[in-house]
Amino acid sequence: GLRQLVRYGGSSLRQLVRYGGSSLKHVIVSLIDAVSSVYRTFFDKVRALLIYVRRKSRQRTSYFVCYRFLLAIVTRIFPLLKGGQDWRQPTVVFLHRSYYHFPLLARELRNRNWNAYSITLGDPNDVDVYYSKGGDLSLYASNDEDQYLLIDRLLEEMKRKCDIVHFSGVGMMRFSPEEADLGVTEPRIPNEFVALKDAGVRIGYSSVGCNDGISQSAWHEWTGGMCDKCRFQSREEVCSDIRNLAWGNKVAMFCDVVASELLPPLDYLGKKSTVHVPFAFCVDEVDRHPEIDIPTDLKIMRDPSEIIVLHAMGNYARRTSGNADPKGTRLVVEAIKNLQAEGLSIRLHFASEVNPNDMKYIQSQADIVVDQLYFGRYGATARESMMVGKPVVGFLKFDRAEETDESLNCLDECPIVQATAETLKEVLRDLAVSPEKRAEIGTRSREFALKWHSMKAAGDRFEEIWRERYQIGTTGPLRYH
Repeated sequence: GLRQLVRYGGSSLRQLVRYGGSSLKHVIVSLIDAVSSVYRTFFDKVRALLIYVRRKSRQRTSYFVCYRFLLAIVTRIFPLLKGGQDWRQPTVVFLHRSYYHFPLLARELRNRNWNAYSITLGDPNDVDVYYSKGGDLSLYASNDEDQYLLIDRLLEEMKRKCDIVHFSGVGMMRFSPEEADLGVTEPRIPNEFVALKDAGVRIGYSSVGCNDGISQSAWHEWTGGMCDKCRFQSREEVCSDIRNLAWGNKVAMFCDVVASELLPPLDYLGKKSTVHVPFAFCVDEVDRHPEIDIPTDLKIMRDPSEIIVLHAMGNYARRTSGNADPKGTRLVVEAIKNLQAEGLSIRLHFASEVNPNDMKYIQSQADIVVDQLYFGRYGATARESMMVGKPVVGFLKFDRAEETDESLNCLDECPIVQATAETLKEVLRDLAVSPEKRAEIGTRSREFALKWHSMKAAGDRFEEIWRERYQIGTTGPLRYH
């Protein structure tokens, strides 16, 4: 009887698989859809309950206690920080947009067995999103109550799981809009960040520019008057002594690691505890390299003997209204015109409002790249152009007595060709007529960018700083020297 069951039963099973396979697939798909529907319905009920209790928690203590209890349960059943490694591994959240830097550094750290997430909270339709790469996780909701609930869930999880939260952006020491500073002279205590610190989370920050912790007066003096060429000079809510220093003081009070990202050591960025070398602002060394294949629609039409000089500025119209000229664009235009008038085959390619993903193709076709001529340091265009092996012209300024040994190493090794308003034309002429010099500088540019601005370099430095100062990170030997 057993042999007959196996013999004839097996035949029936084969027939079911052969002829009823499509029906079985349909049943499985329907079952999955039903389970998903039940899950979504259940979660919607839980979300509605949480929003109701959160609303009431502002009025009665009992509701507040209930809300915190429910939040603790929900974050365990429906976590936002999913797919991590072992939670005993170091965990970092990079918060807010920062061009493409945070998603790249998070990816690099995941390859080193970190739990690393890049999270954005802002409106994906915001005008500045065009210049930023989206994070690993967007927690934006158009409805305020849904947004606040997402933030509460994230904070609850971070208190339990995170070692570090690293962020960037003036005024962005917050998760929810209601925690924003009230005004230039009325900074608000960052309660969300304080709660994280109370839970043992360390805070890191990357400075974004000349109005970040540096007074306008100090910057004006250090650059020799760059502020006179900036449209924000008289906009107190954007840049002023009191506004810049108030923010610098807030960062100094609550942040455990502050990275100047190679800005000069002025005012609050002059503290000894500041990281004075490139830290989190990295470039993808694999995606950007000297042998990039150029898409047909992005090729620059040119005469074979023509020298292409690239100069770029995002948000050009907004940043140059009136007589503003923060990067020295007018100097570049004038120098090229004068060289053309002398008979040199040279042309300016000005890039603005270009998709950031396409800039590497533009940079790869340039013979020379001109970065900033007043700033005293260099920006994203220079970092990217050096990574693809191009000679970059700019203006570097530093006082050897004020820099750290490490920042001096970086600045001394930087292959950017020095130029000022008075010397720019001659510098461009010298590079234009010497392909050998351009090639030699381009090779050094790539080497420099790999050492100081690659994802690997940023990962090494990030691990080293947090391990040395707060014993956070992997237990392996230091990989950056």
